[in-house]
Amino acid sequence: MADGRGRPLTDELVREIAEGLVARWEPAPFRVHGAPVYRLTLAPDGKPPVQLTLWPSLARADVLAGDCAVVFKGISSVLIFPLQEVVFQRAHPRGFLLVSREGRVATAS
Repeated sequence: MADGRGRPLTDELVREIAEGLVARWEPAPFRVHGAPVYRLTLAPDGKPPVQLTLWPSLARADVLAGDCAVVFKGISSVLIFPLQEVVFQRAHPRGFLLVSREGRVATAS
């Protein structure tokens, strides 16, 4: 749950992110330098599926939503707003990636 402080992107946080977005999740069929990678799939009503790939060991999140793809690196903290959205934040340079349960994706740097 978001308390304004965010938490680092870790393997342990992946399940909470998936629950917050009401997404299916599983380990990806590949690893990076031996570390796990995770795939989350959201199925928003009336929209194409959204795929969120989380790379905790690289502090990275990739999103594929329709014909839009975003790669967001250098994640310093994650805010989870249960059943609404997840915000991945970067401190340097400042930026964010927002993924909502309804399939909306927004980013700024």
